[in-house]
Amino acid sequence: VVIPLGKMKRANESENARKPKQKYVQIVTKDNFEFWFMGFLNHQKAFKYLQQATSQAPSGGGIDAWMISP
Repeated sequence: VVIPLGKMKRANESENARKPKQKYVQIVTKDNFEFWFMGFLNHQKAFKYLQQATSQAPSGGGIDAWMISP
């Protein structure tokens, strides 16, 4: 999945209420699409970088992107 940084609105984190070790990252795009990810090796670091990326992203649809690879 490749999401252009200029299209990202925000990143949120969540966890499973019954299994707190299962943590998720939600990315919401400017056109209100939602992408949910889990299974990061370091959830907190990945979320921190996503928050930084969304706060510093250009408003245009440039070529910079955040990519998830299996």
